[in-house]
Amino acid sequence: MTNIPSRFAGSENGQRMAEYSAESLRQAGVASQVHPLPAIVSFPGPAQLRVEAPTALSIEANTLGTSLATLDDGISGELVYVGSGGYKDYDNKDVAGRITLSELSYSRRVTRNSASRRRRAHWAP
Repeated sequence: MTNIPSRFAGSENGQRMAEYSAESLRQAGVASQVHPLPAIVSFPGPAQLRVEAPTALSIEANTLGTSLATLDDGISGELVYVGSGGYKDYDNKDVAGRITLSELSYSRRVTRNSASRRRRAHWAP
């Protein structure tokens, strides 16, 4: 298996990849140029969700977008599972004042692992 380093937008590796791609295109006879553009970029990082009741469990997570760090004291509240977080996933769910939990997926397929996690945590999708 090949270990490919991350190339997040705005990172040094991202810049190197852009320059490498542009140079490869030029060597193939294609005019190319890298255009930097200003943007707000957030790098995902590891996170953890701890459920305390009715069953204590810890779920590995990733931060997304421009997520803010949780305060040292953490936050607590009722957890509402909202599937992939699409508009229809919120139908008939009262999420006001609650914490929503959604799954990041780039496909409509639900993996066996994520389905079994939901069953163990007694979440109702």
